[in-house]
Amino acid sequence: MTASINPDTGTYARAVLGYDDAHREALISAIIAAIAKTSLCSDANVQAIRTGEVTDALVFALVCFIALSPQMSTPAGVRRMADNVRKIIIRDVPKTRNDPDIRKMLEQTFSGFHSQEGNA
Repeated sequence: MTASINPDTGTYARAVLGYDDAHREALISAIIAAIAKTSLCSDANVQAIRTGEVTDALVFALVCFIALSPQMSTPAGVRRMADNVRKIIIRDVPKTRNDPDIRKMLEQTFSGFHSQEGNA
């Protein structure tokens, strides 16, 4: 696997400036593309996004990256981060389920999908 440098967000000067929304968006795009590619079935024209495995892998990766932060050297730092992640999930999952693209995917994937329930 070869790494590629993003010419828009891949400079050292930009990396040390602080939080970078463009870099965040590039990471989101790369993660989603990797999940989509990995979810293609070789024996059928199907993309099977296995939400359990994806969630487990993302949480594991998240833990690995969180562990790199100096603020995570204390239990209090870990609790603050966990509380923040929990709040984001509780706030954003319902909002994201109402996104038109997500709703379309849910409707195409789960027969009988209605506003709050699916058949997963």
